[in-house]
Amino acid sequence: NYLDDDSDGDGFSDEEEGDGDADGDGTPNFLDLDADGEDGEDDVDGDGDNDGDGIPDYLDIDDDDGPDADPDGDGLSNAEELSIGTDPQNPDSDGDGLDDGFEVVDVGAPVDSDGDLVIDALDGDDDGDGISTADELGVDADGDGEPDPDADGDGTPNYLDDDSDDDGMSDLFEGDGDFDGDGIPDYVDLDADGDGIADEIEGDVDSDGDGAPDSYDLDSDDDGFLDEEEGDGDLDGDGTPNYLDEDVDGDGVSDEEEGDGDIDADGVPNWLDPDDSDGPTADPDGDGLSNLEESDLGTDAYDEDTDDDGLLDGEEVDETGTDPLDEDSDDDGLDDGEEVQETGTDPNDEDTDDDGLEDGEELDELGTDPLSSDTDEDGMDDGTEVEFGADPLDPDTDDDGILDGPDGLGDDDDDGIINVLDPTDDTELVGDDDDSVAGEEPIVTGGCTECAADVSGGDGLPGVLLLPLVVGLLRRRR
Repeated sequence: NYLDDDSDGDGFSDEEEGDGDADGDGTPNFLDLDADGEDGEDDVDGDGDNDGDGIPDYLDIDDDDGPDADPDGDGLSNAEELSIGTDPQNPDSDGDGLDDGFEVVDVGAPVDSDGDLVIDALDGDDDGDGISTADELGVDADGDGEPDPDADGDGTPNYLDDDSDDDGMSDLFEGDGDFDGDGIPDYVDLDADGDGIADEIEGDVDSDGDGAPDSYDLDSDDDGFLDEEEGDGDLDGDGTPNYLDEDVDGDGVSDEEEGDGDIDADGVPNWLDPDDSDGPTADPDGDGLSNLEESDLGTDAYDEDTDDDGLLDGEEVDETGTDPLDEDSDDDGLDDGEEVQETGTDPNDEDTDDDGLEDGEELDELGTDPLSSDTDEDGMDDGTEVEFGADPLDPDTDDDGILDGPDGLGDDDDDGIINVLDPTDDTELVGDDDDSVAGEEPIVTGGCTECAADVSGGDGLPGVLLLPLVVGLLRRRR
């Protein structure tokens, strides 16, 4: 070996390989036919650098960790994936069924189909229609058990198509629900309500003003006959299709008056009263109120929470007594739902604890308790403290050792500062600063509001206790 330039005969000189042990198997590189331990001999690995990490392949124990490698095989190198934020170890970073390389196209300007500032390779909903890309790719629009990635065959795949079934209504409007329960999501269902009339014909108008667009309304003219029964023909030739015509047969008598009998026995029904149409006692949004009740109240029969306050319309009418059309019935700054479900305050009383402060003001501005009129339990209600500048969260605002309530709103020392804000109002002597105060009466405040005892005793403190106090004060004045 000491005379052999290539001791292991792998095509790389001992000088190149060195005496290190790249794979840690105990055999130095210059004697190891597989120096990197990747199950490929050095002469097969070669001295290239496939991953661009500066380590020749025959010594590189991981040929996929360099900037040029593509370990997940998505067509993007590690460096490119790191630059755009995708996962170099996952070919489909957003899990939508499309490889990152397919969605990115140009690393310098990655595709962002919906303009939401999230590139498609990281966006689970590439067209921003509220339906995931994965669902749109795998949807079965014709019910044959096979996915239809381009339901309308217009060349634009569903996940990039604003109107996947080309019925004139956007996927965002139709959504991925299944109104008619036929197993086909509405956004690729050409007849979402299953009434036999195409959505393209019915459209998103609401002909009878009941809150449901015709494409989701089983009785679009509210005449008591289902659209499926009436169809989209025009029996009387008046230009109005039967399913929108209140007088289908054009005889001058409304369907309401004629009813569903067959007065002339010709096998054609007379047609029902449109006022008996779509079930006034129905409750499509499940909020506890019938369509008729909602119509009377002005609430939305297809929205369980018309004012979006967190309470069902029926709950507001029958239980809480709040206004289902006003998210904040008592105008205290808190939504009714928040008061009922979170704070415990009264949604019909702007000041639940009657302290003079609105509930919203207490929670959002002051930090006081809207359920306690005296948050700091100092004997003075929160509203009074706020009004006069005391701290409703500090039982002793002026730190004079006396709670705000007992301290009160008076001004015992006549200094223009009310007691609750005056830290020096406990005992003050009143008199001319240039005159002797001997024999004058001290004014005692803080605990007694009316006593002014004589120095010699009287009804106040004993004279023997007050005399040293007076002497001390005289010395301080001098």
